[in-house]
Amino acid sequence: MSTLETTGTTHQERVRRSASDSPIGRFLKLLEIYPAERILIFGCGNSYLASLTSQYFEGSSVLGYDHNPDKIKTITDKKRRYPGRADYARYTCNKPQDKFDAVIAHAVLHHNPEQTTREVFGLTKQGGIVAVLDYDLQGLSEKEFLRIWGTNRGEIIELATLGNQETYRMHTSFGLEQCRTMMEQLGMTTLHAQGNILAHFRTPTKHFIYIGQKQPGQ
Repeated sequence: MSTLETTGTTHQERVRRSASDSPIGRFLKLLEIYPAERILIFGCGNSYLASLTSQYFEGSSVLGYDHNPDKIKTITDKKRRYPGRADYARYTCNKPQDKFDAVIAHAVLHHNPEQTTREVFGLTKQGGIVAVLDYDLQGLSEKEFLRIWGTNRGEIIELATLGNQETYRMHTSFGLEQCRTMMEQLGMTTLHAQGNILAHFRTPTKHFIYIGQKQPGQ
């Protein structure tokens, strides 16, 4: 069985070193000890995390899933245009029917926490791992939130589509404790829970990490 462990290929070592100082790189490093032949990136967006995961864990099969077919088309078109680009993941806009050893959700659950948590749980094998990296912005005022939000194209579109108040509500009403509670109510055993992680993407924002294991019989 492949595992989320260091296997020492030259490209993989370079990828791990270059990612080690980033929040996502540190997030993936926490997953190295868990078995995962098949990994699902739930809500893969622009493919960055799925691509990085496929290089970080070269022995695993990585599937990026996003319900938005336009995003998947953009990813597959990019892969065709740049065939030499290191991206070993596969991509789909069709909800997978299989279950996975590890399901990773980055900045996804806060959109619709209860429904998305159930979906992620349902796609995880018994004994499998759910790993969540999401925003930890509870307690921010709307003024503070809007000061740090809207610095990239996706955030600007989100503000224009949802409006300031709804965007603020969506990103500040869900956090680590809500995630932990929902996962444990479904039957997950919490393995790692860490909040207040400062991440410098374009502006400093705080995130949380949750890792849980699906128990037998769930």
